[in-house]
Amino acid sequence: MFLLEQKRLGLWEHSQWMEQIERVQGSLAALAADPTPEALEQARQQLGNLKTNLATWMRLESLRNPYRVQVWGNRLAALEMMLRYREQTLMRA
Repeated sequence: MFLLEQKRLGLWEHSQWMEQIERVQGSLAALAADPTPEALEQARQQLGNLKTNLATWMRLESLRNPYRVQVWGNRLAALEMMLRYREQTLMRA
């Protein structure tokens, strides 16, 4: 968000990006508050949507700063790994 405010980020569909970020944040917060299989699936789905659209939304930014886009992709992958871990702990409980 800082980069957007400073106009240092080339981003297609800025409003859709922000809406998707908010949905991911909300689903992760809901999972933290109530760790159910349904909340986990919702978080996984929202994160998957964001990851799928990252390349499209960041097309311009990937030309100017490919490393930044790669880092964001890595962060999303890390969140996916954490969700897989959470899924395993829910199955054991």
